[in-house]
Amino acid sequence: MKCDNNLNLSHSTRFVKSNDAKSLFFVFNLPESWWSRGYEYNWAKSFVEPEDVALDAACGLEHPLKYYLLQNCRKVYACDIDSRVQSKNAVIEAVSSAYGDKVADNFPEKYFTDIKYDVCSLSSMPYDDSMFDKVFCISVLEHLSDAFNKYSFVNRARYLRFLLKNDIEKSLREFYRVTKYGGKVILTFDFPRINLDYFRRLVSEIGFEFASDTDFHLPDGALYSKRHKLYCFRAVLLKK
Repeated sequence: MKCDNNLNLSHSTRFVKSNDAKSLFFVFNLPESWWSRGYEYNWAKSFVEPEDVALDAACGLEHPLKYYLLQNCRKVYACDIDSRVQSKNAVIEAVSSAYGDKVADNFPEKYFTDIKYDVCSLSSMPYDDSMFDKVFCISVLEHLSDAFNKYSFVNRARYLRFLLKNDIEKSLREFYRVTKYGGKVILTFDFPRINLDYFRRLVSEIGFEFASDTDFHLPDGALYSKRHKLYCFRAVLLKK
């Protein structure tokens, strides 16, 4: 894999490590149960630039990335399949549950008015081609139905893609479509819920390149949740 030595090495595609930088404060104090988010958000913010038009893909109700993007980007969109993302009352309720009543009672109105929210599936998004400088998708892909991710031995013949769920592939193709040339897609996901061989194959087939160096081997010191029996992987895709 080619690597541009001028790129920040923190932008490499690899497993998240327990000694990577993290922050338990990201817009709000993060719940302790969010075992990987302090690492994921702290890493993701290194890609944010003031002139970006950015998308938080599958943003969730209470998750704070979209709010950080609003504070640091030119224009921000956020989408989720959950229609409650467009309900102020539902969001406030979720924020209260995650961060406490004090945060919910002082929740900035701009978080509702200045972000463009859409209800949609990642496999079919309502955005124009080459619209975004950055697409962020944090801890989402592992929740998508995709027979080819789960059963790597299944033949991916074209006709089978019409018969079997392949939402990871469809979502990555949508990310490619809506990202500007020269733009990046910033991803994190759980391993082994995502088949890394399948992921790498899709990245190549769709036309992305990895933005910097890559390492798909599970290292000593990889961040691990004993409760969930999961590791966390991060990836940066470049549309050239």
